[in-house]
Amino acid sequence: MSTPDGWFVPDFCRLPQALALILSAELVAFVLVLARPAEDPWEQLGLISFFIQWIAIGSTAVLCLARRILLSLSNTLATGVALLLPLAVTAGFSAIVLRYVPGLVDTDPDTFLARNVCIGLIVTLLVLRYAYVQHQWRAQMQAQAEARMQALQARIRPHFLFNSMNTIASLTRIDPARAETVVEDLAELFRASLSDASIDVQLQEELALIRRYLDIEATRLGERLQVDWDVDTLPGETLIPRLTLQPLAENAVYHGISYNPEGGTLRIAGNRIGGRIHLSLENPIPKDPRTSEGQGIALENTRQRLLARFGGDARMRVSEGQGRYRVDLDFPYTSDENSDR
Repeated sequence: MSTPDGWFVPDFCRLPQALALILSAELVAFVLVLARPAEDPWEQLGLISFFIQWIAIGSTAVLCLARRILLSLSNTLATGVALLLPLAVTAGFSAIVLRYVPGLVDTDPDTFLARNVCIGLIVTLLVLRYAYVQHQWRAQMQAQAEARMQALQARIRPHFLFNSMNTIASLTRIDPARAETVVEDLAELFRASLSDASIDVQLQEELALIRRYLDIEATRLGERLQVDWDVDTLPGETLIPRLTLQPLAENAVYHGISYNPEGGTLRIAGNRIGGRIHLSLENPIPKDPRTSEGQGIALENTRQRLLARFGGDARMRVSEGQGRYRVDLDFPYTSDENSDR
């Protein structure tokens, strides 16, 4: 079940969140023991830990069971209920101790109950405050990443647009059908560049976009542009940031092939190994070193997209050898079924 905007209470049905709450409860037990020195601190720690851990486990279970109901409430009301539930659990376990093991209580029942509820209130407020700050931080990071993705996506090289328009103009009279196809391909590229950059696309869509781009360039370069595809084993449903690969293909054609009088072959290959996707784009290196100026923009574009989407779990490597320039990408396999986005 998706969470509404502004919802910040952690999902305690998940093991990491539940363990974090239990460990935090144990820290509270240590603080209480240190604040009240006793003749046998280890015995006191054991009793307090046992009591607090039951409260922590009970609160985790109640918040997990009530999650669907909380998600149906307004954020303010759900936060209030999420605050009251642990207090009710604390009061309940305190009443059980008073009823069945009163000998462990070193004060009168009312004071014991009020003290435990007050401690529970303070701890719960601290936990909710921490969760809220974490939620705000993640929202800010996501907004910055989406803004960066939009800025990166908006970059279309002027030379490509200029060449495409010249190609369309030259084809209009001699091959109107082909000119129409180029216009459609160019329109699809613009549609992709103007789409929401925060929404991932399937790899098969990204590869189809590259094919459209290469079809446009093939109209201009003719036989000078050869493409070797080796992507049959790639899972087309894997998700990838929009326009991650197209700038690399454009980079390869512009810097690696268009400046070569004899042209060259662009090789695009990829496969899946376990839970990771491996992709590579390889093109010839022109003899004129000046043609490599400016190609770092596309590389940085792709690097930033992968960083915004996968963080440190994605890798990009650039290498040169035997007259070839190669870019390797490695990132996790994700699909609509297992994506968190």
